[in-house]
Amino acid sequence: MTSFSPDPNLGIRTGDDGAFRLKLFSNTSHCLGDVLGEGNVRMPYLRTGYCDEGAEKWAWNIAFPGSLTVHNPSNAFALESVVPIGDDQNVQLTEPDQSVERQKWMIDDQGRISVGDPTSTSNPKYCLSAIEGVDIDKVTKDSIRLYPCAGGDEQSMSIIKQRWTTDYNT
Repeated sequence: MTSFSPDPNLGIRTGDDGAFRLKLFSNTSHCLGDVLGEGNVRMPYLRTGYCDEGAEKWAWNIAFPGSLTVHNPSNAFALESVVPIGDDQNVQLTEPDQSVERQKWMIDDQGRISVGDPTSTSNPKYCLSAIEGVDIDKVTKDSIRLYPCAGGDEQSMSIIKQRWTTDYNT
């Protein structure tokens, strides 16, 4: 597998503390959050409200090039795809490790966040996808998944959203 070098900051503007929030492009009141799940495991989920409260809440950071880490507690958890990468695949929060390719993400000009080597032609790229309409009080892990990256504009009727936008506090 060919090695690649992601943009150190993923092309994201951040606040003075390096923090930013990842919000759905189609609905900026929905954002990527993290929660303590079953078995005391931290997991990402789609937060469906209060995304603008507090500078440190629901915030992410970049601990090393290409990483997406939870801002608070300080970069203790990194977003990582679960192997093997495939359709309808989970993502998890785990200890940051710069040598793990599954923790290196890229953001394209459409706001899609993909994992893996973007130069690979043998495998499809997989994008961080939010599933709107999932009852997050019952199955938080199912609201954020990996799906093959869709081309073009998102369908407004689709419950799977792959375009993200950022904001930050200074």
